[in-house]
Amino acid sequence: MTIQFGGTITVQDVRRALSLSGKASVLITAFRVALALGGTALLASSAIVADTFGLPESGASGWRDLILFLGSYSVLLFYAVLYPYLMPFLAAKRVWKRLGFGDELTGTASEDGLAIAGADYAVDYKWQLYERARISDSVVLLYAQKNLWTMFPRSLFADDDDWQAFVGLVKANVPPDRRVRREWS
Repeated sequence: MTIQFGGTITVQDVRRALSLSGKASVLITAFRVALALGGTALLASSAIVADTFGLPESGASGWRDLILFLGSYSVLLFYAVLYPYLMPFLAAKRVWKRLGFGDELTGTASEDGLAIAGADYAVDYKWQLYERARISDSVVLLYAQKNLWTMFPRSLFADDDDWQAFVGLVKANVPPDRRVRREWS
């Protein structure tokens, strides 16, 4: 069975791929949420303790410390919880331009592997090159190394039958990524 694909990879496709590639395991996500909740509890408990025991305010220094604490906590909250979800939206256009997406590409997928051709290149990859795969409803990422992946957005395939056949080939030939518990799109 040979599956034809072709088209142009858009910024939205890159955004979906970056989002899927950056998905953390359930354990890491739980840690981030616990960190944010712990920081919130610390902030709330310090305010309660200060109010309950009538701890003296040190004038301007007290406000400065509070603002510094809230600013530090805001940065921690942003990077620990929100940044992993915002990164694909912030980086997609830059990645799209830098890596030359937007050019027409064509290819085939078969039991032997992949053949991909662009304006100035043509490559053949055997399935054994890929150590793992991440699959969502809209994109397939095939990893050759830890952070080196090839993306196949659904938009490259003519119809749903070709997409499903491609996903079937990937599942039959490339091990799934065990670090991601769920598929997100």
